[in-house]
Amino acid sequence: MDNENPAPPPDETQTASEPTKPSDEKEENNVLKLKGLLVQILLLGVPIAIEKLWEWARSRKKAA
Repeated sequence: MDNENPAPPPDETQTASEPTKPSDEKEENNVLKLKGLLVQILLLGVPIAIEKLWEWARSRKKAA
């Protein structure tokens, strides 16, 4: 009766740790996607900001 809860064989412990690997890869993939989106936002946002500054400067020049 001492052996009711034997330790799992090494093969079972290895398979138990395998599901964490895909989730780590999935998380890394999500981080890369987020970084890509941030770069796109910055690249698209800079020209818009420059255009707004240009319009603002021109409107100040006309007012002066």
